[in-house]
Amino acid sequence: MTTMLRGVLLLIALLTVCPLGIANEGPFPFVLDTGSSDSPLASETLAELGLRPAEGSRGVDLTFEGGLQVRTEGGDTASMAGLWPLIKRRSYGVIGYDVFRQFVVEFDYGEKVVTFYDPSLFSRFIQDGTAR
Repeated sequence: MTTMLRGVLLLIALLTVCPLGIANEGPFPFVLDTGSSDSPLASETLAELGLRPAEGSRGVDLTFEGGLQVRTEGGDTASMAGLWPLIKRRSYGVIGYDVFRQFVVEFDYGEKVVTFYDPSLFSRFIQDGTAR
């Protein structure tokens, strides 16, 4: 695992959105929701891509731009088509606590960047991101 990865943040209709890949497809916009315990995917997305969670597992593998790969724990789906008119954009899913808890996560809204730190190495970094 790399020590940290920075990704693009988009602020849309008061939502924080980050592009993610699914099964070597995408990137697709996902809502980052620190208040969500799970990371449900839009049922429309899985149907469109013809995907199902791996046999014996409910998790789904996702890839952040820059190559960071994560696995959701739930693999739940929900229709998100009703959300799209509100944010004037399609959302392919929500990233919640089951993914965030794997990292130390820093949101920099001024720079529109989200940074995921390897928690075992996080104490080695100071605020500007340089190793001690």
